[in-house]
Amino acid sequence: AQKMFGLDGDLLTFDIFVHFGTLLAVIAVFHRSVFSITASTVRGIRSVILERVSPIQLYRDSHDIRLAAAIVFGTIPAVFVGLTLNDPIETLFSSTLPVFLALGVTGIVLLTTLFVRHGSHRIGLVRGIIVGIAQALAIFPGISRSGSTISTALFLRVDRTEAGEFSFLLAIPAISGATVLAIKDIGNRLGDITLTVILFGVISSFISGLLSLILLMRIIRRGKIGYFGIYCLLLSIVGLSWYFLR
Repeated sequence: AQKMFGLDGDLLTFDIFVHFGTLLAVIAVFHRSVFSITASTVRGIRSVILERVSPIQLYRDSHDIRLAAAIVFGTIPAVFVGLTLNDPIETLFSSTLPVFLALGVTGIVLLTTLFVRHGSHRIGLVRGIIVGIAQALAIFPGISRSGSTISTALFLRVDRTEAGEFSFLLAIPAISGATVLAIKDIGNRLGDITLTVILFGVISSFISGLLSLILLMRIIRRGKIGYFGIYCLLLSIVGLSWYFLR
């Protein structure tokens, strides 16, 4: 969109705050799960330290603890890719061509979920890591983070609702970490971007993220997320046409 609107200059600061707005939306929509997982983890750590309860036993007995473990270990692949391949990945953002090509890949992946039978599995450590690898691959521009993680969970026959919820719970540490890493350079990057623009960016991303998440979760529960693949393929075709005819 920045390329199509002809926006020049360093827009990293604005991007950071837009991501922060969507992060707030994720926390707002899934606040009950966030609170439950956090509280269970704190109680679990206290039980291990003070009561000498086995971590393995806690993992077996508590689904919240299993989710917490899946989120922690599922985040590691994205951290590894982000820290080791940061510069090569950033070069991909210099052109829209990789983005439009990757959108086509995203579309195909999403469409294949229409042929996956509804599963009833729950997220555990192994499935969490596999979904985390899908999230790491989504660092490449044009690969949908939520699309790839939800699709992967569905391929693993995870319950639809849990697949959608885990996808966005997994996004919290990923987006938070990326924001913290990028915000250290924010002092010298404001440039012509005013605080008013930043504020409206956060507000608009929060509101649109909130409404999108509510709608998306309903679509996921109905098993219709695959239809987003049509949108991605059309966007890929239009984008490639714009790129080569520009």
